[in-house]
Amino acid sequence: MEKQIVERNLRYLVIEMFWAAIFTGCVSFNAAYMIRLGGSNLLISLLTSGAALINALATMPFAALLERTARRKPLIIGSLALLRLGHLALIAIPWLSGWHAEMMLLILLLLNVPVALFTAGWLPLLAEIIPLRRRARVFSSRNITLRQDSGGECST
Repeated sequence: MEKQIVERNLRYLVIEMFWAAIFTGCVSFNAAYMIRLGGSNLLISLLTSGAALINALATMPFAALLERTARRKPLIIGSLALLRLGHLALIAIPWLSGWHAEMMLLILLLLNVPVALFTAGWLPLLAEIIPLRRRARVFSSRNITLRQDSGGECST
């Protein structure tokens, strides 16, 4: 890969972590938003367990799909874009008539399908994009960016 392209990709990977940290911060309030919309304990627990179930069921088939696909990058980046844009639908929920918390749960569970695709392909994509000799520096820069956005706290 051309050096200029590699440098640009590495810069974008670090900048992307800034937006990922903001997105992660917003997503952490999903349960509180669902409670505010009238969600029951069952719906709150389905928010967590349903997402894990969808990821467990969909990640292996998506990994097999990506293994057979020559152009994986558009699928992986498209799944990330779909995930983020899909969260905009949550803004409209209070103006819909009835079933607010249930609609939110349905939207969030459906958005876990692109999460499974993204998860299956992200690390292999990074291995293709980042040269081996630059990986430590890129990952440390991404972690520093994440820590600064989250107030210095570790999210693990």
